[in-house]
Amino acid sequence: KHGVTIVGPCNVASDVPRHASQMYANNITTFLKSIVKDGHLSLDMTDEVIAGTLITYKGEVPHPKVRELAGLGSLTKEPEPPSPISNPDEEEDPDNPPPDTYKLQR
Repeated sequence: KHGVTIVGPCNVASDVPRHASQMYANNITTFLKSIVKDGHLSLDMTDEVIAGTLITYKGEVPHPKVRELAGLGSLTKEPEPPSPISNPDEEEDPDNPPPDTYKLQR
């Protein structure tokens, strides 16, 4: 009517799982990109998302809610973020990264 065409899926419920899976995959990819820099694990403890998802680190439990639920006292100091291990004299082979290197597959 009046030159307006309404287009919509016939079965909206059947599209929900596909979209939910796409959103979940996008969230995981974005999260991994935020913690892997130049092929090395790089945890920015000031990042709200990383700090909120880090449950254990170097034998400690830095997450305050997990510490509370486990009956642990408060953490006396913030754990140090890992530093990338690299040797500037060695060239890295992109197809054969060192064991401490992570590569996102596309």
